Amino acid sequence: MSDTDYERLAPVYERRYETNRYDSIAAALGRLIAEGRAQRALEVGCGTGHWLRELGPRLPLLVGVDPSPAMLAEARARGGPARLVRARANGLPFGAGAFDLVFCVHALHHFDDPAGFVRDVVATLRPGGRLAVVGLDAHVPRERWYVYECFEGTRETDLRRYPSWPDLTAWMEAAGLEGVEVGIVERIRRTWSGAEVLREPFLEKDATSQLALLSDDAYAAGMDRIRERVRTAEAEGREAAFTIDIELNVAVGVRV
Repeated sequence: MSDTDYERLAPVYERRYETNRYDSIAAALGRLIAEGRAQRALEVGCGTGHWLRELGPRLPLLVGVDPSPAMLAEARARGGPARLVRARANGLPFGAGAFDLVFCVHALHHFDDPAGFVRDVVATLRPGGRLAVVGLDAHVPRERWYVYECFEGTRETDLRRYPSWPDLTAWMEAAGLEGVEVGIVERIRRTWSGAEVLREPFLEKDATSQLALLSDDAYAAGMDRIRERVRTAEAEGREAAFTIDIELNVAVGVRV
């Protein structure tokens, strides 16, 4: 997985859900459980267990996998019915046909070999089982996020980390999944005006991997750019605008 230090980030990771609950993602995963009549599900890259707690009551068996001991410790401390396993996405310790549903949310870009994960994880699905991948495609030109504009190198890093959705769907089809579909599961749109952005929780260095991967100096330089944009706009009698407008998609394929 990526070099993001989740041992350090684990205690504050859940703050992201205080800002945005991602209810549409929970609803989409719930529909997959219901439509496929899933009984056994696996989340790969479960982190602190947010989605495990959301979906656990709907499933007789739910397993969460993550390589970070600190993230798993947070998941255990927060409770929930899921079984937790320390493992990496590439090299999962499960047998053939173990699950009706395998899903990952905002995690694929952290895996050592995303294409290899897709190829190998299909074997853990029973016939008729589904793989669902939720995330963003940093390669889409219309995606806009002020973090990319103000913190040098963040977009370029994401272009290297995040697979494009055409690549992902090709991997899924090559792995033998059929009926692969991609749809918008959530759209995040907001504009902060002026100094209001400085109170934005996702602007904290440990709030997102985009910022956590920066050196302290690079992060400080980005914060200085934001403050300078605010000061310049105020001096010109206007308010600086800091916008996020991104789509989160879900790709789903069925093993036959």
